[in-house]
Amino acid sequence: FKVKETGEELIISTSRPELIPAIGVVIFNPKDERYLHLKGKTAISPIFEDEVPIMPHHYAKAEFGTGIMMVCAYGDSGDVQIFRELQLNPQTVIDTDGKITEQVPAYTGLTVKAAKKQIAIDLEEQGFILEKADEPHNFPTCSRCKKEVEFLAMPEYYLKQVEYVPKLHEYAQEMDFFPPFMRQVWVDWLNVVSIDWPISRRRYYGTEVPIWYCKKCNHPNVPEPGPYYQPWKDDPPFGTCKKCNSSEGFEGDSRTFDTWMDSSISEIYITTHPHNKKDEELFKELNSRPFICDIRPQGKDIVRTWLHYTMLRGLQLHNKPAFNHAWISGHVVNSKGEKMSKSKGTVVQPEKMIEKYGGDAVRFYGAAEASHGSDIRFNQQRLQGISKFINKFYNIAKFVSRFPIIEDESEISLQPADEWILSELARTIEESHKGYEIYDFQIPANTLRNFAWETFASHYVELVKGRAYNRNNSYNSKEQKAAWFTLHKIIKELTKALAPIIPFVTDLIYRGIYDSSVHIQVFPKPEEIIKKSVLTNITSLLLEINSAIWKFKKDKKLPLNTPIKQAYLPKELSPLMGDLQSMHGIESMVENIDSIKEGETISLSEETTINLKL
Repeated sequence: FKVKETGEELIISTSRPELIPAIGVVIFNPKDERYLHLKGKTAISPIFEDEVPIMPHHYAKAEFGTGIMMVCAYGDSGDVQIFRELQLNPQTVIDTDGKITEQVPAYTGLTVKAAKKQIAIDLEEQGFILEKADEPHNFPTCSRCKKEVEFLAMPEYYLKQVEYVPKLHEYAQEMDFFPPFMRQVWVDWLNVVSIDWPISRRRYYGTEVPIWYCKKCNHPNVPEPGPYYQPWKDDPPFGTCKKCNSSEGFEGDSRTFDTWMDSSISEIYITTHPHNKKDEELFKELNSRPFICDIRPQGKDIVRTWLHYTMLRGLQLHNKPAFNHAWISGHVVNSKGEKMSKSKGTVVQPEKMIEKYGGDAVRFYGAAEASHGSDIRFNQQRLQGISKFINKFYNIAKFVSRFPIIEDESEISLQPADEWILSELARTIEESHKGYEIYDFQIPANTLRNFAWETFASHYVELVKGRAYNRNNSYNSKEQKAAWFTLHKIIKELTKALAPIIPFVTDLIYRGIYDSSVHIQVFPKPEEIIKKSVLTNITSLLLEINSAIWKFKKDKKLPLNTPIKQAYLPKELSPLMGDLQSMHGIESMVENIDSIKEGETISLSEETTINLKL
């Protein structure tokens, strides 16, 4: 290059010689003292002799190449950014077929690669090349087909957004985000919005842009709202141009809208359009709120698109936030934490997993495997485990359904074991409700599963089987019915609590046993399960004792129903001794371990010891 004002030579390294005729500006870093004297001067390009301004800009790196660079239309996204920032007028030298345009007559019609090669030869022949070197270079490529991508300037429709950014910042601070750190994802995007939203696309499929252009004056004519228009194939619903009054005909727009143009108003369409006015009172209530819709559930990758554009449209059309809450989820990735890829063969088809394990299992897996905002590393064995849990829960409900439903509580006399399990259920429901309240479904999923499988099925059900069946008439009617009542109470409340995560199986259970849909029931409240929680301090000890007894029998290769002649158990469990005796087949309970002369002593901890004699 040459500097017009001084005649000095300017050496610039480039890997895109075919873009020399598209240079918009030559820049250097403001701190690079080698070029400070060139500020405001003009560079003349080799071969093409175009005059372009020279100016300092932070995008230039003093250590990269010669420290001075040409900004073209367009070598990469950085060029696009600078052209927009400096409001430069781009010269289009590459067309949509990837060939050089008539803007460069000597090379018109050549492909980009052919033009690069020919211009390099011409530069060398005319003495403009000082040095050639093979250097690695990052070209933008298509994520699907891996071919190189060229950035082209084309006329498109834009929707205003820059002027709305300050108000959107206010919305970002007022909204509740779940998890809270996802708020910053949107804020970071708002901080870099520098242009309006390009809403037209040159794609085959999508919502058509409803515009016809006058063949005489090229004025865009927009039809009346109402019908769905397809200008690329339909005649316009009018005969004359609104600007020049010509009736010489129209050319329909062949472009489609950006997909977010539709998606960004879905909540408006559903809640505010009169044709959805089925319930006058509800319609009025919904549209009198300071926001349009309650919650936007979505993935973290489209915060800057779906959430952003939805909030923008709500502001533009109704002057209020589109949503009050934003629930942002992570992604399901492969076992290595990488994005699933068709080309790499790492995609797991959800349909196949649903067919194999059921929709409820896949849904529950999504809830249980990660807290909100975090990615899920897909593991089929864990999904299989969840499928087994759901099957286990169904079988537990089936077992409970054998016993009569007790509605009248005057017929029962709750035993300590019943009060204990109801207290544990109340605690579990309270904990799960906290998770539901903040849309972190991992909390209720795992809390309810652990209670249902570990505490209820493995211990309480086994603990009260003897009393529920009462085959030896060891219990009176109120004690037996208390077991029936408690079993049904647990299943009924568990089914309600699990319904949001396991919607199909829970509804099947509830309809089958209680003759109604679970999805129209009120979510359980801890205080309505039991008025005052009791015995929750013995839970871990009880589970440990039961497990130790089962292990003791298993180690001796004996059936779990093998009777125990004599046992010493911690006095903390004395309220449950009747059910424990029935559960483990204990014939005699010893109160003082020092009086035991036979049997096997098992130490569970420094403080806890049991003794068993078969």
